Amino acid sequence: MHESPADTPASAMAADAAALVSKALVPYNLKPPDEDIAALLSGLTIQGEQLLCDVIRRNGAAAAGNALEDWRTLTGRGPEASPLGDWNRVRALARVVRAFHRVITQEG
Repeated sequence: MHESPADTPASAMAADAAALVSKALVPYNLKPPDEDIAALLSGLTIQGEQLLCDVIRRNGAAAAGNALEDWRTLTGRGPEASPLGDWNRVRALARVVRAFHRVITQEG
């Protein structure tokens, strides 16, 4: 049976990443509960690690320069000590994941 491009693992991962990014980048007044923020943090970290591998494999590091720097900062330390620390971190990770995906689709 032939897989359509929409059925490939890469497209499924892209759809998962897009869904997480959309959930994370809602307006501040729609901030999800802390449990959802924790799940978003986990999911975005996993997606980011997978996309990072693709960025590096495709020699997209130059194009992803600022996003790579943000990724190192966000994954190298915890969130700021504030009521919105985890939420801000999730939103920043979502922007990095979105940037990684753009680099990969532009390179591919």
